[in-house]
Amino acid sequence: MKQLTTNRKLVTRLESRKSQFEALRALWEKSLAQKVRAGDLSSRSADTYKVGVRWFLDWVADKPEAFENITLWRGYLLSDKGYSVNTVKTLANGVRDFVLWGIEQGAIDPKLLSTFGKTRRGAGHQVHLREPLTNKEVLDVLASADSSTDAGKRDAAILAVLAYCGARQSDIVNANLHDLHWNGKRFKLDIIGKGRIEPDESLLILSTHGIEAMKNYLPVRNKIPTKGDDPLFVNMGRLTKRHRMSTRTVRNLVKRYYRKAGVPDNKTTHGMRHAAAINALTNGAPLDKIQQMLRHMDLNTTMIYLRGRQREEHPAEEFISYEGKYDVKKEDK
Repeated sequence: MKQLTTNRKLVTRLESRKSQFEALRALWEKSLAQKVRAGDLSSRSADTYKVGVRWFLDWVADKPEAFENITLWRGYLLSDKGYSVNTVKTLANGVRDFVLWGIEQGAIDPKLLSTFGKTRRGAGHQVHLREPLTNKEVLDVLASADSSTDAGKRDAAILAVLAYCGARQSDIVNANLHDLHWNGKRFKLDIIGKGRIEPDESLLILSTHGIEAMKNYLPVRNKIPTKGDDPLFVNMGRLTKRHRMSTRTVRNLVKRYYRKAGVPDNKTTHGMRHAAAINALTNGAPLDKIQQMLRHMDLNTTMIYLRGRQREEHPAEEFISYEGKYDVKKEDK
Protein backbone atom coordinates (compact mmCIF):
# COMPACT_ATOMS: atom_id res chain seq x y z
CA MET A 1 0.00 0.00 0.00
CA LYS A 2 2.85 2.34 0.89
CA GLN A 3 4.54 1.59 -2.45
CA LEU A 4 1.30 2.33 -4.34
CA THR A 5 0.95 5.66 -2.56
CA THR A 6 4.55 6.53 -3.39
CA ASN A 7 4.04 5.71 -7.07
CA ARG A 8 0.92 7.86 -7.22
CA LYS A 9 2.85 10.78 -5.77
CA LEU A 10 5.57 10.27 -8.34
CA VAL A 11 3.08 10.18 -11.22
CA THR A 12 1.28 13.29 -9.97
CA ARG A 13 4.59 15.11 -9.61
CA LEU A 14 5.71 13.95 -13.06
CA GLU A 15 2.52 15.07 -14.79
CA SER A 16 2.96 18.52 -13.30
CA ARG A 17 6.65 18.64 -14.15
CA LYS A 18 6.21 17.28 -17.69
CA SER A 19 3.72 20.05 -18.46
CA GLN A 20 6.22 22.54 -17.08
CA PHE A 21 9.08 21.06 -19.10
CA GLU A 22 7.05 21.08 -22.32
CA ALA A 23 6.41 24.80 -21.88
CA LEU A 24 10.09 25.37 -21.18
CA ARG A 25 11.07 23.34 -24.24
CA ALA A 26 9.32 25.81 -26.56
CA LEU A 27 11.23 28.71 -25.02
CA TRP A 28 14.49 26.76 -25.08
CA GLU A 29 14.11 26.04 -28.80
CA LYS A 30 13.92 29.79 -29.40
CA SER A 31 17.23 30.19 -27.57
CA LEU A 32 18.73 27.50 -29.86
CA ALA A 33 17.59 29.46 -32.91
CA GLN A 34 19.40 32.51 -31.55
CA LYS A 35 22.60 30.46 -31.12
CA VAL A 36 22.36 29.26 -34.72
CA ARG A 37 21.92 32.82 -36.02
CA ALA A 38 24.90 33.96 -33.94
CA GLY A 39 27.06 31.15 -35.34
CA ASP A 40 27.53 29.56 -31.92
CA LEU A 41 25.73 26.36 -32.93
CA SER A 42 25.23 24.60 -36.26
CA SER A 43 21.67 24.10 -37.47
CA ARG A 44 22.32 20.36 -37.64
CA SER A 45 23.37 20.21 -33.97
CA ALA A 46 20.36 22.31 -32.99
CA ASP A 47 18.02 19.90 -34.77
CA THR A 48 19.67 16.92 -33.03
CA TYR A 49 19.40 18.65 -29.66
CA LYS A 50 15.69 19.18 -30.21
CA VAL A 51 15.22 15.51 -31.09
CA GLY A 52 17.09 14.46 -27.95
CA VAL A 53 14.93 16.58 -25.65
CA ARG A 54 11.70 15.51 -27.33
CA TRP A 55 12.63 11.84 -27.12
CA PHE A 56 13.62 12.19 -23.49
CA LEU A 57 10.40 13.92 -22.47
CA ASP A 58 8.32 11.32 -24.36
CA TRP A 59 10.26 8.47 -22.78
CA VAL A 60 9.72 9.64 -19.21
CA ALA A 61 5.96 9.97 -19.71
CA ASP A 62 5.33 6.67 -17.89
CA LYS A 63 8.62 6.54 -15.94
CA PRO A 64 8.43 8.99 -13.04
CA GLU A 65 11.75 7.83 -11.65
CA ALA A 66 13.60 8.53 -14.90
CA PHE A 67 13.66 12.26 -14.33
CA GLU A 68 15.97 11.56 -11.43
CA ASN A 69 18.36 9.37 -13.42
CA ILE A 70 18.97 10.37 -17.03
CA THR A 71 21.55 7.59 -17.34
CA LEU A 72 18.60 5.16 -17.47
CA TRP A 73 17.48 6.82 -20.69
CA ARG A 74 20.97 6.66 -22.19
CA GLY A 75 21.16 2.99 -21.32
CA TYR A 76 17.79 2.43 -22.97
CA LEU A 77 19.00 4.08 -26.20
CA LEU A 78 22.22 2.07 -26.20
CA SER A 79 20.93 -1.37 -25.17
CA ASP A 80 17.28 -1.48 -26.20
CA LYS A 81 17.29 0.76 -29.29
CA GLY A 82 20.82 -0.10 -30.46
CA TYR A 83 21.97 3.45 -31.14
CA SER A 84 25.71 4.10 -31.32
CA VAL A 85 27.63 5.67 -28.45
CA ASN A 86 28.27 8.84 -30.45
CA THR A 87 24.58 9.22 -31.35
CA VAL A 88 23.50 8.76 -27.73
CA LYS A 89 26.14 11.21 -26.60
CA THR A 90 24.87 13.87 -29.01
CA LEU A 91 21.24 13.32 -28.00
CA ALA A 92 22.20 13.50 -24.31
CA ASN A 93 24.10 16.72 -24.99
CA GLY A 94 20.81 18.20 -26.17
CA VAL A 95 19.14 17.25 -22.89
CA ARG A 96 22.11 18.67 -20.99
CA ASP A 97 21.86 21.96 -22.90
CA PHE A 98 18.13 22.10 -22.11
CA VAL A 99 18.76 21.46 -18.41
CA LEU A 100 21.58 24.03 -18.22
CA TRP A 101 19.40 26.62 -19.92
CA GLY A 102 16.55 25.81 -17.52
CA ILE A 103 18.87 26.20 -14.54
CA GLU A 104 19.98 29.62 -15.82
CA GLN A 105 16.32 30.62 -16.07
CA GLY A 106 15.70 29.43 -12.51
CA ALA A 107 13.11 26.94 -13.79
CA ILE A 108 14.95 23.62 -13.30
CA ASP A 109 16.46 22.18 -10.14
CA PRO A 110 20.29 22.16 -10.48
CA LYS A 111 20.31 18.73 -8.85
CA LEU A 112 18.99 17.26 -12.11
CA LEU A 113 22.34 17.98 -13.78
CA SER A 114 24.15 15.63 -11.39
CA THR A 115 22.34 12.63 -12.90
CA PHE A 116 24.14 12.88 -16.26
CA GLY A 117 27.51 11.35 -15.45
CA LYS A 118 29.71 10.78 -18.50
CA THR A 119 29.14 8.86 -21.71
CA ARG A 120 32.22 6.91 -22.77
CA ARG A 121 33.23 6.32 -26.33
CA GLY A 122 32.87 2.56 -25.99
CA ALA A 123 35.62 -0.07 -25.75
CA GLY A 124 38.81 1.80 -25.02
CA HIS A 125 36.70 5.03 -25.15
CA GLN A 126 39.66 6.87 -26.66
CA VAL A 127 39.54 5.39 -30.17
CA HIS A 128 37.68 7.10 -33.00
CA LEU A 129 34.61 5.04 -33.84
CA ARG A 130 34.20 6.20 -37.45
CA GLU A 131 36.02 4.02 -39.94
CA PRO A 132 38.46 5.92 -42.21
CA LEU A 133 38.61 5.37 -45.94
CA THR A 134 41.53 3.37 -47.27
CA ASN A 135 44.00 4.98 -49.67
CA LYS A 136 42.45 3.11 -52.59
CA GLU A 137 38.95 4.19 -51.59
CA VAL A 138 40.02 7.84 -51.42
CA LEU A 139 41.62 7.64 -54.88
CA ASP A 140 38.54 5.89 -56.30
CA VAL A 141 36.28 8.60 -54.86
CA LEU A 142 38.46 11.38 -56.29
CA ALA A 143 38.45 9.70 -59.71
CA SER A 144 34.67 9.33 -59.72
CA ALA A 145 33.91 13.04 -60.27
CA ASP A 146 33.19 13.95 -63.91
CA SER A 147 35.23 17.10 -64.47
CA SER A 148 33.74 17.65 -67.92
CA THR A 149 30.67 19.30 -66.35
CA ASP A 150 30.40 22.40 -64.17
CA ALA A 151 28.87 20.44 -61.29
CA GLY A 152 31.55 17.80 -61.66
CA LYS A 153 34.29 20.43 -61.43
CA ARG A 154 32.72 21.78 -58.24
CA ASP A 155 32.42 18.28 -56.80
CA ALA A 156 36.03 17.44 -57.68
CA ALA A 157 37.18 20.57 -55.82
CA ILE A 158 35.08 19.67 -52.78
CA LEU A 159 36.39 16.10 -52.68
CA ALA A 160 39.98 17.32 -53.05
CA VAL A 161 39.63 19.74 -50.12
CA LEU A 162 38.21 16.95 -47.96
CA ALA A 163 40.87 14.42 -48.95
CA TYR A 164 43.98 16.60 -48.97
CA CYS A 165 43.16 19.14 -46.25
CA GLY A 166 41.27 17.02 -43.71
CA ALA A 167 38.38 19.48 -43.97
CA ARG A 168 35.08 19.15 -42.15
CA GLN A 169 31.73 19.26 -43.95
CA SER A 170 31.07 22.59 -42.22
CA ASP A 171 34.27 23.97 -43.78
CA ILE A 172 32.85 23.29 -47.23
CA VAL A 173 29.55 24.92 -46.30
CA ASN A 174 31.08 28.01 -44.68
CA ALA A 175 33.87 28.63 -47.21
CA ASN A 176 33.72 32.01 -48.98
CA LEU A 177 35.14 32.84 -52.40
CA HIS A 178 36.81 36.04 -51.14
CA ASP A 179 38.66 34.03 -48.47
CA LEU A 180 40.48 31.89 -51.05
CA HIS A 181 43.99 33.18 -51.82
CA TRP A 182 46.59 32.04 -54.38
CA ASN A 183 50.30 32.83 -53.83
CA GLY A 184 51.64 31.26 -57.00
CA LYS A 185 52.34 27.88 -55.40
CA ARG A 186 49.35 26.98 -53.27
CA PHE A 187 45.87 28.05 -52.25
CA LYS A 188 45.09 29.24 -48.75
CA LEU A 189 41.46 29.16 -47.69
CA ASP A 190 40.54 31.17 -44.60
CA ILE A 191 37.58 29.54 -42.89
CA ILE A 192 35.28 30.01 -39.93
CA GLY A 193 36.23 27.69 -37.06
CA LYS A 194 33.68 25.76 -35.02
CA GLY A 195 31.55 28.07 -32.90
CA ARG A 196 33.02 31.21 -34.53
CA ILE A 197 31.51 34.00 -36.62
CA GLU A 198 34.55 35.36 -38.49
CA PRO A 199 37.27 33.37 -40.32
CA ASP A 200 39.99 32.48 -37.83
CA GLU A 201 41.49 29.30 -39.29
CA SER A 202 42.86 28.23 -42.66
CA LEU A 203 43.15 25.28 -45.00
CA LEU A 204 46.22 24.88 -47.20
CA ILE A 205 45.56 23.41 -50.64
CA LEU A 206 49.02 22.45 -51.87
CA SER A 207 48.66 18.98 -53.40
CA THR A 208 48.87 18.84 -57.18
CA HIS A 209 45.44 17.22 -57.37
CA GLY A 210 43.86 19.81 -55.08
CA ILE A 211 45.37 22.78 -56.90
CA GLU A 212 44.29 21.45 -60.30
CA ALA A 213 40.75 20.74 -59.08
CA MET A 214 40.38 24.24 -57.60
CA LYS A 215 41.77 25.93 -60.71
CA ASN A 216 39.31 24.00 -62.87
CA TYR A 217 36.40 25.02 -60.66
CA LEU A 218 37.14 28.74 -60.15
CA PRO A 219 36.25 29.85 -63.73
CA VAL A 220 32.90 28.09 -63.24
CA ARG A 221 32.31 29.72 -59.87
CA ASN A 222 33.29 33.19 -61.07
CA LYS A 223 30.54 33.07 -63.71
CA ILE A 224 27.85 32.38 -61.08
CA PRO A 225 26.22 35.53 -59.64
CA THR A 226 25.17 35.49 -55.99
CA LYS A 227 23.17 38.01 -53.99
CA GLY A 228 24.31 39.24 -50.59
CA ASP A 229 26.56 36.25 -50.04
CA ASP A 230 29.80 34.97 -51.47
CA PRO A 231 30.00 31.19 -50.97
CA LEU A 232 32.89 29.32 -52.55
CA PHE A 233 30.75 26.27 -53.26
CA VAL A 234 27.23 26.80 -54.57
CA ASN A 235 24.20 24.72 -55.51
CA MET A 236 23.88 24.07 -59.23
CA GLY A 237 20.61 22.18 -59.53
CA ARG A 238 18.10 23.51 -62.04
CA LEU A 239 15.42 23.73 -59.36
CA THR A 240 17.59 25.35 -56.71
CA LYS A 241 18.81 28.92 -56.35
CA ARG A 242 22.51 29.54 -56.77
CA HIS A 243 23.16 29.86 -53.06
CA ARG A 244 25.41 28.35 -50.42
CA MET A 245 25.28 24.57 -50.12
CA SER A 246 23.81 23.09 -46.93
CA THR A 247 25.48 20.48 -44.73
CA ARG A 248 22.90 17.94 -45.87
CA THR A 249 23.63 18.70 -49.53
CA VAL A 250 27.37 18.25 -49.02
CA ARG A 251 26.86 15.03 -47.07
CA ASN A 252 24.56 13.58 -49.75
CA LEU A 253 26.99 14.64 -52.48
CA VAL A 254 29.92 12.88 -50.83
CA LYS A 255 27.90 9.76 -50.07
CA ARG A 256 26.82 9.62 -53.71
CA TYR A 257 30.45 9.50 -54.80
CA TYR A 258 31.16 6.92 -52.10
CA ARG A 259 28.52 4.66 -53.61
CA LYS A 260 29.86 5.29 -57.11
CA ALA A 261 33.37 4.34 -55.98
CA GLY A 262 32.19 1.26 -54.08
CA VAL A 263 32.95 2.60 -50.59
CA PRO A 264 31.02 0.62 -47.92
CA ASP A 265 27.81 2.27 -46.68
CA ASN A 266 28.98 2.23 -43.07
CA LYS A 267 31.68 4.80 -43.82
CA THR A 268 30.67 8.42 -43.27
CA THR A 269 31.82 11.62 -44.92
CA HIS A 270 33.95 12.19 -41.81
CA GLY A 271 35.93 9.12 -42.89
CA MET A 272 37.73 11.29 -45.47
CA ARG A 273 39.00 13.61 -42.73
CA HIS A 274 40.05 10.60 -40.68
CA ALA A 275 41.86 9.16 -43.74
CA ALA A 276 43.79 12.41 -44.24
CA ALA A 277 45.05 12.28 -40.64
CA ILE A 278 46.14 8.65 -40.87
CA ASN A 279 47.77 9.15 -44.27
CA ALA A 280 49.75 12.12 -42.98
CA LEU A 281 50.90 10.10 -39.96
CA THR A 282 51.88 7.09 -42.11
CA ASN A 283 53.98 9.32 -44.37
CA GLY A 284 55.89 10.82 -41.46
CA ALA A 285 54.03 14.01 -40.52
CA PRO A 286 54.72 15.12 -36.91
CA LEU A 287 51.77 14.92 -34.55
CA ASP A 288 51.73 18.67 -33.91
CA LYS A 289 51.49 19.30 -37.67
CA ILE A 290 48.56 16.89 -37.95
CA GLN A 291 46.93 18.68 -35.02
CA GLN A 292 47.32 21.99 -36.86
CA MET A 293 45.86 20.54 -40.06
CA LEU A 294 42.83 19.16 -38.22
CA ARG A 295 42.61 22.38 -36.17
CA HIS A 296 42.22 20.59 -32.85
CA MET A 297 42.73 22.67 -29.72
CA ASP A 298 43.88 19.62 -27.77
CA LEU A 299 46.47 17.11 -29.03
CA ASN A 300 44.51 14.36 -27.22
CA THR A 301 41.67 14.93 -29.67
CA THR A 302 44.08 14.36 -32.56
CA MET A 303 45.34 11.19 -30.89
CA ILE A 304 41.81 9.77 -30.88
CA TYR A 305 42.00 9.76 -34.69
CA LEU A 306 45.32 7.94 -34.67
CA ARG A 307 45.22 5.45 -31.77
CA GLY A 308 43.30 2.85 -33.73
CA ARG A 309 46.12 2.81 -36.29
CA GLN A 310 48.78 2.61 -33.61
CA ARG A 311 46.94 -0.23 -31.89
CA GLU A 312 47.07 -2.42 -35.00
CA GLU A 313 50.65 -1.59 -36.10
CA HIS A 314 53.36 -2.86 -33.74
CA PRO A 315 50.98 -3.84 -30.93
CA ALA A 316 52.38 -4.77 -27.53
CA GLU A 317 51.35 -8.38 -28.13
CA GLU A 318 54.04 -8.92 -30.75
CA PHE A 319 56.73 -8.06 -28.20
CA ILE A 320 55.62 -10.73 -25.72
CA SER A 321 58.02 -13.67 -25.46
CA TYR A 322 58.54 -15.77 -22.39
CA GLU A 323 61.76 -17.24 -23.84
CA GLY A 324 63.60 -13.94 -23.54
CA LYS A 325 63.41 -12.88 -27.22
CA TYR A 326 60.45 -11.11 -28.70
CA ASP A 327 59.10 -12.12 -32.08
CA VAL A 328 59.12 -8.78 -33.89
CA LYS A 329 60.02 -9.06 -37.56
CA LYS A 330 63.34 -7.65 -38.76
CA GLU A 331 61.69 -5.27 -41.18
CA ASP A 332 59.61 -3.86 -38.33
CA LYS A 333 62.63 -2.95 -36.19
